[in-house]
Amino acid sequence: MSVYFSCPKFTARLVLSGPVICKAAPMLNTFEGQSIDTLASWAQSKFGAPVSVQKVSEYAANRACKPA
Repeated sequence: MSVYFSCPKFTARLVLSGPVICKAAPMLNTFEGQSIDTLASWAQSKFGAPVSVQKVSEYAANRACKPA
């Protein structure tokens, strides 16, 4: 499954197999093979704000609905 992971500093596309990150953007490749929960915990501790994870199809639909 392909998802977008967002936090206050960045949004990155991830490929997951269950909860495990199989492929990530170069800035997050150290998290490959780890749980998405590990990435979320790191982002929350580093940037101090909640994170969101959306399937690529949901992300695209939400972006299309926002007015310009």
